[in-house]
Amino acid sequence: MVKGRKFRPIDALFGGIVLIGVILIYRAEVAYSTGFLVALLSVALAAVFSIINSFHVHKTSHYVITFYEMVGACVCALIALPFLQSEFDFTPTALDWFYLFLQGDVCMMMLFSWLHR
Repeated sequence: MVKGRKFRPIDALFGGIVLIGVILIYRAEVAYSTGFLVALLSVALAAVFSIINSFHVHKTSHYVITFYEMVGACVCALIALPFLQSEFDFTPTALDWFYLFLQGDVCMMMLFSWLHR
């Protein structure tokens, strides 16, 4: 619908099946409702991200798109870190920041760019 594609009944069928599964799981494990709601929010945001990304992939270099994705992920993680600090005893050391940067820069961005040449 967002990209001008016609509505297909099979999409509604699969969406309904997924919705029934989500309701069954949620009713069985109410104790984990916060984590479940966070997971649903992340799935919704991932779907919106995919739709927005599909508009830009044809007119922008994949290097630029990857850069924006990584910057956005870093900003979101830095915003979430203070809220998660109270939940988990996690205080990153200098070595932790180095490994995070190494993983994000070398293992994700450079490898992704190299594979999509």
